[in-house]
Amino acid sequence: MGLTQAVLASMITDAAPAAYRGTAFGVFNLVSGAGLLLASAAAGFLWDEHGAAVAFWVGAGIAGAAALLSLVPHTALIRAASRVSEVERR
Repeated sequence: MGLTQAVLASMITDAAPAAYRGTAFGVFNLVSGAGLLLASAAAGFLWDEHGAAVAFWVGAGIAGAAALLSLVPHTALIRAASRVSEVERR
């Protein structure tokens, strides 16, 4: 998360209306924290019950799936970004 934190914060700043920017950052950090907590608990469970190798390979599989998903063009996100830029131009 250290490599992407500034990029994500910039995206939130650009996408959220000024009046709701604090709420947007709060929701982002809540969801990020919950995800990290669940991931750590799941990794700990896998490690305790099945060993370090299983925890590693499950993490590697999830990372690989995320990498593959990042290659899929997200046309809905591209459309949303173009709508935001159109609103900013007005």
